[in-house]
Amino acid sequence: MELNIIITCVAAICGIIFGYLTMQARIKSESKQSGIEAGQLKVDIDYIKRSSDTTLLELKCLNRTVNNHANRLARVEESTKQAHLRINEIREELGKDS
Repeated sequence: MELNIIITCVAAICGIIFGYLTMQARIKSESKQSGIEAGQLKVDIDYIKRSSDTTLLELKCLNRTVNNHANRLARVEESTKQAHLRINEIREELGKDS
């Protein structure tokens, strides 16, 4: 009878030990998985930041180009207006000579 009690106690203690070890392994595995997910999230956020910075730089360059084109267009319009005035003056002079 004593042998049965000893075997039962040893089995209970082994069960507790194996349960604790299994729990520790799961905690470690879950922590590792959580760390991997956090790392991937950080990498994705860094990629988004870099993409955003690149987009802002491209936008600044595009704004400079648009402003440059707007200034050039204004100069062309002024030049065209002056050309029309000269053409009108030439027409008037030709009309007087006829």
